[in-house]
Amino acid sequence: MAKAKVKIKPNDKGIQQLLNDPGIQGVVDSAANRVRYALPAGYEIVRGDGTRTRYRAMVVTETGEAKQDNARNASLLRALGAA
Repeated sequence: MAKAKVKIKPNDKGIQQLLNDPGIQGVVDSAANRVRYALPAGYEIVRGDGTRTRYRAMVVTETGEAKQDNARNASLLRALGAA
């Protein structure tokens, strides 16, 4: 039996629209909120505005105490389990 060659050509504009869709943004924000609320005070969420290829949200340290907490306890990595 001969193997068929299948070529897939992605629709780049469609993928970009999907990655910046409000529904996807809600999923990303929800995951960022779960991570943020698993951490003590001093961490904040920085959200992307879609100017890049996809929407993004990051949880970052906001205070010196949070930076120390993260350095000592790897708090951001541990909180990823909450997402």
